[in-house]
Amino acid sequence: MPKKKEVTIPRPMEQRIREAARCTWQAIGADTLRGVGEDMTRDHVVETVCDASYMEMYGQDREACDFLRTLSVEQQYKIVSEAFPHKTYGW
Repeated sequence: MPKKKEVTIPRPMEQRIREAARCTWQAIGADTLRGVGEDMTRDHVVETVCDASYMEMYGQDREACDFLRTLSVEQQYKIVSEAFPHKTYGW
C-alpha cells in the first residue's frame, strides 16, 4: 500500500481535530483508566482515542474526524498528540 502524502492542515481544522480528541478522552477516559488499572502514557492515550471509531462516536465533530482519517497515521498521531500535553494520564 502506498504511503499517504503529508497534507497541509488548515489551523482551524487542527484545532477542531484536537478538540474532538479531547471530547473523546472526556467520554472514554475514566472507563479506560479503570480497565487498564494504572496511569497511561500520552502515546497510549492517543492510540486509544484514535482506535475503534471512538472519535467518530464521541468527538462531536464528524467533519473533523472524517478529515483526520484522510491523513497518514503519522500525521494523525502528530495532531492528536498535541491535544494531550502531559506525559501520563491517570487519577
